Amino acid sequence: MWLLALWACSSSYTLEGTVENGLSGEPLGGFGVVAAADDPAITLSCRTFQGAVDEQGNLSVAGLCAGTSYTLTLSGEVVSPDLTSVPAGGPGGPLAAKAYPAPAGEGIYTLFDGALTSVKSNADQKKEVPLGGSEPVYFPGTTPGKFPVVPEGGFLVLSGEATDLQLVPLVVNPNRLELEGSQPMTPWFYVGSSFEGNVATPVVAEVDASKVTEVSAGERTIRYLAADALPAGRYVLYEPGQRRMTMFDMGGEATLELPDASGDDDGDGKKKKGKGKGRKK
Repeated sequence: MWLLALWACSSSYTLEGTVENGLSGEPLGGFGVVAAADDPAITLSCRTFQGAVDEQGNLSVAGLCAGTSYTLTLSGEVVSPDLTSVPAGGPGGPLAAKAYPAPAGEGIYTLFDGALTSVKSNADQKKEVPLGGSEPVYFPGTTPGKFPVVPEGGFLVLSGEATDLQLVPLVVNPNRLELEGSQPMTPWFYVGSSFEGNVATPVVAEVDASKVTEVSAGERTIRYLAADALPAGRYVLYEPGQRRMTMFDMGGEATLELPDASGDDDGDGKKKKGKGKGRKK
């Protein structure tokens, strides 16, 4: 055992390689790398090493011992399925790895020009049953004056439980909607439903799967939708029956207009004062 430990310490190497952004193909760096030995009996001097990936995407972790494998941990807002472990003795040459800008936790984000921004456009989730129907339609109780935007060249990022949410367009119904057992709705915005009279028809999100990237970070899944993975427009992420929903624009700022006569819209999708539910009193 003593001879093995001595050999492991005398046979060291530097873990080297290059890291590129898995979404753009450009170098990705500016984060730290910690290598922790998997063999608990390895000598103390071989157990933990700190390195980094510089701004040009060059990876370097010096001093690793050949007698054990290592688990890699990355610091900063980045994940990499390629940089998780190193076999005993090293990888046999420089690595060529892909990494992805990623939030530390779960939720909904935009990614543009390297910056991750949490999407905060939440609204109360409401539902009503159209007259003559049996299934409810969903709609936001209010809309914000300004919506988060995933611009051209950007990404919508769904992390963890957010990947389970339904993604659907937000659709304008320019006409009055009669309801079962409730007052009629004036023209308003609906979640994944268009109308012919009081009859609702589902409207689905047309996702281009070739422009969606999914990676794993431990037990967490992270999904990246390029701005042009969907037709430009306004969308909703929600789980039917939950309290809140999240709205945002893909491919640039969208405009959904309600008829001027309704008094509910001033041309930018923002409700005017006094129309909090889009419903006649």
